[in-house]
Amino acid sequence: MSLDEQNHLRNQIEQALANAGWEFEREAMVVPGRFRITGDDLRERVPVADYLLRFQGVMLAVVEAKRGAVDLQAATEQATIYARRAGVSFAIATNGEQWSVSNLASGEAHLLDAPPSPEELISQSNIPLHSVGWGEAIAAAPFGEDGQPARLRPYQEQAILATLSHFAEGNRRASLLMSPKTGATYTIFQLVWKLLNSNAFKSKRVLFLTDRRHRVEESYQCFAAFGDTRSMIQRHAKPEDHQRVFFATSQMMSHDRGAEVLYEEFPSDFFDLVILDQCQSVLGSRAGILAHFQQALQIGLMDSPHLGALEYFGNPIYAYSLQHAINDGYLLPFLIESRTPAWGTFHSDLLVEEQFEKAIVTAENTRHIASDLWKALSRFDEKQRKTMVFCVNSTHAEMMTSELQRVSRDPSFAVHISSAHPESQLLIDRFRQNDESGLRVAVSVDMLSKVSIPDVSNIVLARPIANSAVFSNLISQGALPCDAIGKRYFTVFDYCESLGALDTDWMGFPENDRELLQQPDPCISTPHSDQGADVVESDDLRVIGKSIRALCNDSFDQLIQIWASHDERRSFRNRLGGVDLIQKLRHQLDMHGVDDVDVLAKVGFDLGDVPTRKDRVRHFWGFDGPWLRKRLGLKENSFERDENTDSWKLAFWRVTLDHYSLYGVDQLERGQTYQLPQFVGQFGSFQTLTSKYGGPKKLRADLEAVKEKIYVPVVSDGGNVE
Repeated sequence: MSLDEQNHLRNQIEQALANAGWEFEREAMVVPGRFRITGDDLRERVPVADYLLRFQGVMLAVVEAKRGAVDLQAATEQATIYARRAGVSFAIATNGEQWSVSNLASGEAHLLDAPPSPEELISQSNIPLHSVGWGEAIAAAPFGEDGQPARLRPYQEQAILATLSHFAEGNRRASLLMSPKTGATYTIFQLVWKLLNSNAFKSKRVLFLTDRRHRVEESYQCFAAFGDTRSMIQRHAKPEDHQRVFFATSQMMSHDRGAEVLYEEFPSDFFDLVILDQCQSVLGSRAGILAHFQQALQIGLMDSPHLGALEYFGNPIYAYSLQHAINDGYLLPFLIESRTPAWGTFHSDLLVEEQFEKAIVTAENTRHIASDLWKALSRFDEKQRKTMVFCVNSTHAEMMTSELQRVSRDPSFAVHISSAHPESQLLIDRFRQNDESGLRVAVSVDMLSKVSIPDVSNIVLARPIANSAVFSNLISQGALPCDAIGKRYFTVFDYCESLGALDTDWMGFPENDRELLQQPDPCISTPHSDQGADVVESDDLRVIGKSIRALCNDSFDQLIQIWASHDERRSFRNRLGGVDLIQKLRHQLDMHGVDDVDVLAKVGFDLGDVPTRKDRVRHFWGFDGPWLRKRLGLKENSFERDENTDSWKLAFWRVTLDHYSLYGVDQLERGQTYQLPQFVGQFGSFQTLTSKYGGPKKLRADLEAVKEKIYVPVVSDGGNVE
C-alpha cells in the first residue's frame, strides 16, 4: 500500500469513527511487552493497536485496519489478540468499507457497513453509563497532574469499571484480586476519586482499613490528592465535616482498653464505602467492623487468593495475577536457585513448618546459609546488586545479619530492618538509595514485604513458606523493573524448599527451569517429625469442647487468663487429659504454630479464626511495646543496643518472645531455656543475665507481667513477627 493509499484509508476510517461518536487513540500501545532475560531486544514485540476506542472515557474496543477483503480475517485475528491484552470485550477489523465486529464475551460476530456506535457496544456490554450516580462515576475523569487526567494501565481501568458496574447492579460487597506491585492501592485511590467526584454516594465518606501501621501511612500518602479531606483516625478525635477519606488499622479500630471499641464511636451509616486492604480473612475484629458498617458498600482488596475473604466478599469481580503482569511487561520474570549446600540433607515433606523453623534458627545453619549466599552472589556477580533476605524471626534476622557482615568483612554490607528499630524508616530509605557502595543486603522477617525498591535484584528465602500467598508476596519484592541498572529479571534463592508454595497458575513458571517444581533440593539437616497422631472423632470433639467450657466456666476470657498462670495452666491441662490430647487436636486441626490455649479455644468455643503464637507476639509489640519500655524505665526512642542504658532488655525480650513464638510459653518458665546459644551469645550465662537484669525475682516479675499481656484476645492477621 502506497503512502497516499495509507493516508486515504486512515482518513476514511477516522472520519467514520468520528461520525459514529467515538473518541479514539491512534497507534495505541496496549501493554509494554514481556521482558526478555537475554538478547539484544529488551522486550518482546510491543502490541500496538491501530485504534483504541473510548466513549465518555471508558475503553471499549480495539480496531485493526487492513486493505481489502482478503486482509480482513487477519485483521480480526490481530484485533482479537490486542483486545484480550487490553481487557476489552470488542475487537473490530476494517478495510474502510466493511467493519467486522467481534464480541469476545458472547462469541458473536457481525459484518457491518459502518462502525457500531458507542451506544450499541455499551448496550451489549451492560456497562451502566446511564445509571443514576454510577454512570457519572464511571465517566468521571481519573485524577491527574496539572489538570490532565491520569493515564491508567488497562487492567487498572478494567478493575475500576468492574467494581463500579458491580455496585451499580445492587451488589453490596466486592473483592478485587491484584498481584503485589501492580498498583492496587493507586487503583483504589482512582476508584475513590471517581466516586467522590460524582453523585454515587450520599455522605461521601470512605474508610480505608489495613493491618499494618506503615501500610496506613503509605496509603494515606497515595491519597495525597485529597489534601486535608484525608484523616488518620484517632480515639476520641471527632471527625470534621470536610473530611472524606479516613485511614486506620483494623486492630486499632477494634481495640478495647476498657472503653467501647473505636469503630462503635462512629454511627453505623457514617461511611458510604469501607475498603479492607490485604484481607486474608474477615473474621475476628474485621468481622465486627464490617458488621457495624454493613450499610456501607464493602471492598476486599487481595494480592493473592484467600479463602476466608472469598467466603465473605464472594469471587473476585476482577483478577490480575503476577503471571499476567509479567507477561504484559509491567513486572519482571524470575529465576529460582534451589540451594544445595553440602552441609546436610532435609526432606520438608516430613516436617511441619514450625519444626522446620526450629531447625533453621540455629547458629550453625544460619552460618551455612550466609556463607553459601555470599559464594553464590560472588559467582553470579551479584554482590553489588541489592538483596532482600527473609528470616524466621527477629532473632534469626539478627544472627543472619551478623553472619553476612562477617563473610563480607564489611559491617555496612547488611542490616537488619525491623519495625522495633526506632529509625527503621531511615534504614529503609538508606537501602532504597540507588548507588553502588555501602548497604547491599536488607534482612527482615516481613517488614520489607510491602516496600517498593525497584533495584532489588535478589530475594533470599531463609525461612520455610508453605502458603502460596506469602510466597507470592515475598518474591514479588524483586519484580519491579529498574531501567537505571538495566534490570531484566530477578533471582529467588530458596534455602528452605519453598517451591511447593509456588502457585504456577497465579505466578507462572520460573524462567530457568520448570522441572524445579518437581525436583525440590534438600537443604537443612534436622530430625524427622512424627505425623502419626491419633484421630479424634467428631463426637469426641464435641465432648472435649463441652469439657473445655466447663473448666473455664463457659468463659473464653477466663480460659485466656488461665493460660498466663503456670499453676492454673498445668491444672487445666491435667484435668482435661494432658498435653498429649492437645497435641492430637493440633495435628488433626492443622494448627501448627498455634498456642495450646488457642487450640482449646477453637474446639471449646467453635472459633472460626484463631491467632498463631506469632500473631500474639506481633500484637504485643504493636500494642504493649510502649508499656514494656515504661516498665523497664526506658525512653521512647532508646536503642536496643545502647550499652549505657537498660535498653538491652528490649533485645532480651525480643529474643525471648521469638523463642515463645516457636516453642510456647512453657519454655519461658524454664531456666535452662536461657542457657541456649541465642541467649548466651547475646546476654551471657543465665547467672550473668539475671544479675545484670536486677535479680531472678525482677526477671520473674517481668515475665509474669509480659505473659498477662500476651494472653489477651488477639485476632489472627496472617502476618509474621518482626
